[in-house]
Amino acid sequence: AYQNKNLQAPTIWVYTDAPEAFEAFKTHLPLHTKTITAQQIHAWKGSIQFVHRVKIEIILQALQRWEGAVLYCDTDTYPLRPVDDLLDQIKNDQVLMHVDEGNLAQPQSKHLHKWKQFLKSTQNLPFTLPPLETFHMWNAGVIGISKTHLPLVQQVLHLTDALYPMFPKHTAEQFSFCQVFQEKGLRILPAAAHIFHYWDLKEFRVFLDHFFKTAPQDVTQWITWSNQWLPEKLAADKQSFKKQSAIGKMWRRLQGKEWRIEQYL
Repeated sequence: AYQNKNLQAPTIWVYTDAPEAFEAFKTHLPLHTKTITAQQIHAWKGSIQFVHRVKIEIILQALQRWEGAVLYCDTDTYPLRPVDDLLDQIKNDQVLMHVDEGNLAQPQSKHLHKWKQFLKSTQNLPFTLPPLETFHMWNAGVIGISKTHLPLVQQVLHLTDALYPMFPKHTAEQFSFCQVFQEKGLRILPAAAHIFHYWDLKEFRVFLDHFFKTAPQDVTQWITWSNQWLPEKLAADKQSFKKQSAIGKMWRRLQGKEWRIEQYL
């Protein structure tokens, strides 16, 4: 898209313990790798050994290293269109996260309901609990911030370290970002229209393993092939199956029509 519009693409940095896997892409993308060792990952998990704490440490390092806007993306994301206008939306009083998952006063998922129960039943929380009617949980698969937000991300790290031992959920760092951003009065804008996040499609790992073992060893062909099997349709098909009644799911299973990732291989 950037080539077609004769635009300069944003610089891409991949933090990875396998930098060699990205070498072939450097001729096609403004891509750089930052090698992180197993020892570094272990250290970044902290004393709480929380895998998503690593994300906060990476963001802190990026903000300390570069000026301007930083758009952090989980590995299970990909852009749907150029992200220039997303980067332009990052301001001192404005940040980005992937999508608003809902208000905690009226949780629309089991995940948010568990957070509501924890917050309402726990004393001595390591932060001032806001009225749940005003608090929204945002998905942290995408986070857009700038160097001016560095002190806030440091607060996110401290809050995660305090919160995770009390409520060891996989979204402890996500809640911490939401809490700090909203406590400071920042406006949070969604990035979902620009970046697809297939967090609920863990089965795609099976597809990726098959893809890289069978696709021609040529980056141009990889790009062509991958466009034929983007997670958007697979995720939509999975959600369609999940929304059926228990009887409907059972009937499809008996017919051998249960949703499975293997049907796309």
